[in-house]
Parts: sequence; C-alpha cells; structure tokens
Amino acid sequence: MANLVMLDLNDTLIGSHREDGFVTTMDEWYVLDGAVEAVRALQEAGFETAVVTNQPAEHRLEGVTHDQMRWLMLGLEEWTQRELHEPVFFDICYHDKQHGCLCRKPGTKLLLDAMARADAAPRRDQVWMVGDKASDMEAGRAVGTNVLQVYKTSACIVADWYDTIADAAGRIIRESTPCA
Repeated sequence: MANLVMLDLNDTLIGSHREDGFVTTMDEWYVLDGAVEAVRALQEAGFETAVVTNQPAEHRLEGVTHDQMRWLMLGLEEWTQRELHEPVFFDICYHDKQHGCLCRKPGTKLLLDAMARADAAPRRDQVWMVGDKASDMEAGRAVGTNVLQVYKTSACIVADWYDTIADAAGRIIRESTPCA
C-alpha cells in the first residue's frame, strides 16, 4: 500500500504563456515556482505522485489535434521523469464537458485509476488530491481523499487553500503517516 498525492497539471504544476491558459506545444508552458521541489519533497517523504489532468484543447481550439495533445503530454511526462528522478504517472482525459465521460474531473475515473496503480484505495486517509479548480476538489471528495486547493485561480471551495504547491506539499508531509 502506498501514500499517494494526485496533482492537477495546469495552474498547479505548470503555467501557460498563452492568454487563454491552454498549453498545446512544449514551448507554451513553464514550471510554477517551487513545483519541482515540492514534488521531490513528497517523493522523498515516501509518497507516490500522479498527475491527473483534463486536457480538452483539441475540442476548444481550432487546429489543435488529438495527436498533438498526446505528444505534448508524452513530452511533459518525459520531462517530469528527467527532472524528478522518480516515476510520476500521468492519467489524462482529453474529452470536453459535452462528452459526458467518467474520466473528466469532476468524474472519478482518472483518480480511481491512479489510486489502483498505487495500491492506495484502501488507505484513502493517506491519499491527497491537489489542484486549483472546483472540479479537482469535487473529484477528490467523491473518491474520499483529502483535498487541497492551490493558487486560488478560481473560486475557493475549500477552507484551506495554499498560495503555492510547496505550501500544500509541506502540509501533506506534516499531516501524513509514512507507509511502512
């Protein structure tokens, strides 16, 4: 059994150089301050980490293809492996709201898949969902995990929100019991 932290991608770990906030190419994103160090600290404290992300750009932006988004996510996943030296699993939903899928947050399939891979389902008190949007918090609550909101880029929906991913990681590390 493993402790697990599931992290949203956009506006939690990375930011966008685009005005609309989307990331569709490798040169459109940047790492948010402290994100790499925060994930490293979580991993060093014994947490498995997973990125659970909605990526609907192909449905909202003209000229963006599914293959383009798949290559982008593969590039970001490879970048995290190089930077963090520990596996960070990516669970990605490419659908948009109108598709009614189970994986798009606040749906729970992405989170349940990440939890199953980490063998974390029986230890939900040691599982965390960290993100910036209501859909992240709703998905985490729906599967019974702890939830933390960062960056307050949208309406604050939890009592405790954190300015940075580093602040959220610090709380998770302080409040969690290491797995034996």
